[in-house]
Amino acid sequence: MIGRSIRLACLLLLSCLLPVASGWADHSKVRIGVQLQGDKERQLERWAPVAWHLNRTLPSYHFELVPLTHSSTEAAIDHGELGLDFVITDPGLYVNLEVEYGATRIATKVSKYDGHALNILAATIFTRSDRVEISHLEDLENRQLVALDQNSFEGWYLAKNALLEADLATDTDYKVTFTGHDTWAVIEAVLDGSADAGVLPSGVIEQLTDFDTLPRERLKVLEKRQTPFFPVAHSTPLYPEWALAKLKHTPDALARKVVV
Repeated sequence: MIGRSIRLACLLLLSCLLPVASGWADHSKVRIGVQLQGDKERQLERWAPVAWHLNRTLPSYHFELVPLTHSSTEAAIDHGELGLDFVITDPGLYVNLEVEYGATRIATKVSKYDGHALNILAATIFTRSDRVEISHLEDLENRQLVALDQNSFEGWYLAKNALLEADLATDTDYKVTFTGHDTWAVIEAVLDGSADAGVLPSGVIEQLTDFDTLPRERLKVLEKRQTPFFPVAHSTPLYPEWALAKLKHTPDALARKVVV
């Protein structure tokens, strides 16, 4: 299974701030909740360098990752039972955490593609290149779509909004199935015709075609947007990448140390 981070460099955009003394005791445990999508073990490996870097640079603390799902993140913060200090979430969930719980973004995930550092994302809606009857989102009426997961921000939610703007509503104007974050299952469904169109996070198709895993000419992107500073195909507006956010109770001094 190929996830969102196919050959993408998973970095944090670090601010250059001076260390500030903290009142926390030495070797304090710091818990970072991580919203996982798809395979839990693989996703934890994806974010493990964050904890490794912080433990190496801030030896007076012990940072550990706490696996969460989209649905369990808000509950964990609301109940406080997991003792979270920071969270890593998709941009959609982050907005909810900011409004409802006073979370504050302190860093943004940066992906690399073709020499570009990208801290924004979008969704890509695509079909097979020989489907001449499908050129616009409106052409997906009464069609079958396939996507990663109903809770995936860049793998479905953004595309769903774009379809709504095209006056297409789920369950009434089109059907959609989800692969459980199996990227290849999305692509194969489109190529073999079992789905008329697919949805993937921006950049995934380019990564596959650039490494000759997928012939670029077999797919076409619907409502392809041209953005000079964002060199990958996308069908939706751009949004900030995943956020590292401090929770309301977390000391500002610790947050500043984390992003140094």
